Amino acid sequence: MTQLAQHPAFLQIEDRLDSLGQKCRLHRMLRGAVLFTTIACAGTFVATGAVFLMSRDGLGAGSAGYGIAIAWALTLIAAAAWWLARPLLMRPRAIEVARMIETRVGGLHNGLTNALLLADREDVAANPWSPGIIDEIAGRTLNQPLGDVVRMSDHRTMFSRCAMVLVPMLIVALIWPGAFARGWRQMLSPTTFVPAVGAAEIVSVDPGNVTRVAGHPLEVTVVAKGPADSTAKLIFDHALPTVALASVAGNDELLRFAGRVDHVDESLRYRVEVAGTQSEWLSVSIVRQIKLADLSLQITPPPYTHLPQKTLTIKPDAPNETPITVPQGSTVQLTAATDVPVSAALLQVGAGNVAPLPMTRVEKADRFYGKFTVIDDTPVSVLITDSSGNIAATLPASPLSIGVTKDAGPRIEVKWPTGETVVTPDAELKVRATLRDDYGLTGSRVLLAAGPDAPLTTVDTKNYADASGNTSVTEKTIELVLKVDPANRKHGQSIRVQIEATDNRALSSTGVSPVSSDGGHGRDARATE
Repeated sequence: MTQLAQHPAFLQIEDRLDSLGQKCRLHRMLRGAVLFTTIACAGTFVATGAVFLMSRDGLGAGSAGYGIAIAWALTLIAAAAWWLARPLLMRPRAIEVARMIETRVGGLHNGLTNALLLADREDVAANPWSPGIIDEIAGRTLNQPLGDVVRMSDHRTMFSRCAMVLVPMLIVALIWPGAFARGWRQMLSPTTFVPAVGAAEIVSVDPGNVTRVAGHPLEVTVVAKGPADSTAKLIFDHALPTVALASVAGNDELLRFAGRVDHVDESLRYRVEVAGTQSEWLSVSIVRQIKLADLSLQITPPPYTHLPQKTLTIKPDAPNETPITVPQGSTVQLTAATDVPVSAALLQVGAGNVAPLPMTRVEKADRFYGKFTVIDDTPVSVLITDSSGNIAATLPASPLSIGVTKDAGPRIEVKWPTGETVVTPDAELKVRATLRDDYGLTGSRVLLAAGPDAPLTTVDTKNYADASGNTSVTEKTIELVLKVDPANRKHGQSIRVQIEATDNRALSSTGVSPVSSDGGHGRDARATE
């Protein structure tokens, strides 16, 4: 700029033009926003409608959908750059504002434009007459009402034309909202199937995505909301024909439909349609045989055994290769995994008409586990079921056999007296015996009776358990000198001795069971001269 640009009159002109330029910039931004919105809505309307018309039932819009989506995106980008970014980033030039003012305000005779041009030219600005010209232009211009040069009414025609475009499109979209909603989703995923939405709402489709053994039936049930006269059909993605689903009565306002394919031999996809509303494609994966991927047992022996918990890994293809035995009353957790995804599993414990137990799925895995208590020798199988509860496979093919080691009663080895023993009246009567149990002894008693018909009375009691009733004593030797009344120490008198032992068996919470050894009963000590 020249020295003329610092002239006070020119600075006043420049400030006035800058103020009007900022107002003009705001109006351009508003105009750009309205035009961009119109272009975006019209482009989206046309693109979604075209994609909807080009999409095929059960399939996407294909390559044409990609082309429409790309054209729509490029249109929005170009419109945003021109109508939104340009007014936001570029300020109106002073010369543009000056010419706009001169076209709308009479009597200025291009004064503002000439003032800007004079201030920009070195040769003209040096002329001594130039400041006077600037003063005259400022005097004429600044006294004019320039504030109304930029008016909102200038956009009235544009608003009307945009409304003429948008209102009809809005009416059409409100009449067929489902078509445009589907077209929009299809445009965002051109090759993906987008379900249509009709008069009904599909609540659930069973069995959903499922794995089946080849040759097994496929039963499909549908729950939906909609008009009472709605019909439903089952559609497949290949040679199987469409199946009309039968309506099933329910005890609520929901619609229910069911259908069946007697056998499915190949993997396929299927979907259902109820009153024009389509479900997503669902898959049926066919396997020739469901097999165990792994099998394990976690065995928790009962407390009376004092044995630690252990885990056994079983070969799925030879489950009974190594005999499995557990203490009676053990809790067994069986964990099984299949080589393909399955719906659910049951645990068949025992033979006959015993109801199977439900197994729990391990989260996010085709692995199930179930617990049971073993009292007798037990066969165990895993029943794989489909979503309808039908048994699809029994694994392993030969049931897993779990044997039981029953707790034997305590054993008493009497070392004296053995059989009918004859002693002198003044002999020492010392009872000796060894008590044994496979898991633990909790106590013993020695009983004595003088004469064959006299009642037995306890003469000695031992406790081998701690305060909580636990014991680790599996063998104990008893040596006890019997204190016999001198009146009974005479020729021909009979003394009977009985030894009892108790173990810590506690099956099914039945408590401690006392066990007497036959070998310790009725041992006689007969005194003779």
